Amino acid sequence: MRKFIGIVIGVTVIASYFIYTKNLPTTNNLTNIAQKNFDQNLVDFTTQMEAGYPSTPEDVVTSYSDLLQLAYSEHADTEDIVALVEMMRTLYSSELLLLNDANKQVINLVADVENQREQANFLLQSSIARVEYLENTDEMTIIMTHTMTNFKITREYYVVKENDQWKIFSFKDVGVEQFSASDALGSDTLENQA
Repeated sequence: MRKFIGIVIGVTVIASYFIYTKNLPTTNNLTNIAQKNFDQNLVDFTTQMEAGYPSTPEDVVTSYSDLLQLAYSEHADTEDIVALVEMMRTLYSSELLLLNDANKQVINLVADVENQREQANFLLQSSIARVEYLENTDEMTIIMTHTMTNFKITREYYVVKENDQWKIFSFKDVGVEQFSASDALGSDTLENQA
């Protein structure tokens, strides 16, 4: 009788192990989930833009930052970046569109995304740091902070009103702060874990 109970317990443990490991997420499953999230974010943004153009300058720059975050994610391929650049360009002023060839913009963005990806550097978040209204009520400057895996970029966006819509007229990086993962977490956090 003890042998029978031992065999039943052994079979139960082995069966439980196989059932448990079968249901564990694999790297491939996790990649598929991340790709679905990327695709859903892209669809959500497209739906949002179809529902209406961003109404405030802050919304325009935030929308642009959302597109950058999709481009600088792990899952954007060249085809995705082409679509993202098309969406980005809907937020540009007519003058900025004239100064930036779409094909050249795609080539440059693909190259930069690949370069950042090789360094495992992805855009994690963006936030508005400061909004400056200029003398003319149809012009303003918005300072955004873009936090990547290994550095933080402070970028100044000059936004103008064009045909009753806020558009990005220009942007430039005004600061770059390098840091490591331990800097981002805080040194005492890592010491407490050791």
